[in-house]
Amino acid sequence: MCDVKSIDELASNYGMTFVHWNCRSLFPKLEEVIHLIESSCCECLCLSETWLTPVITDGMISIPNHLLFRSDRDKSSNKTKGGGVCMYVKENLSVSRVDNASMCTMDIEVLTLNLKLTNTRPVYIIGIYRPPSGNIVNFIDNLEEIICRLS
Repeated sequence: MCDVKSIDELASNYGMTFVHWNCRSLFPKLEEVIHLIESSCCECLCLSETWLTPVITDGMISIPNHLLFRSDRDKSSNKTKGGGVCMYVKENLSVSRVDNASMCTMDIEVLTLNLKLTNTRPVYIIGIYRPPSGNIVNFIDNLEEIICRLS
């Protein structure tokens, strides 16, 4: 069994590329997102500050040949605008959302995916957004909790 320990190993052993962008509103920048995915040839694009709401459906922001996972800011964060994390993953990959390691609070917004590769331990892709007004101590505590859940 191959023990993948870093993003560099995923890139060298599996030829995978991961990209993160704080897009500050996904919907009006969808064409830019599509261009970024095509030009970088990435397997996974993580976006923070997507600013999505239930009014914007998955169909409105879908990208051909990619799976969409999203975690919009919700009322539990005590905030109504901004925030949100989403990921586009190439549809040929076996990936699923990890609900017990995804959360939205006033201090942290997290979307966690499990990428299943042959002959490896689970590989987790974690998209994180830290709201600037959030408490940094609570952010670190929540992040440690998520890491413990995945260990």
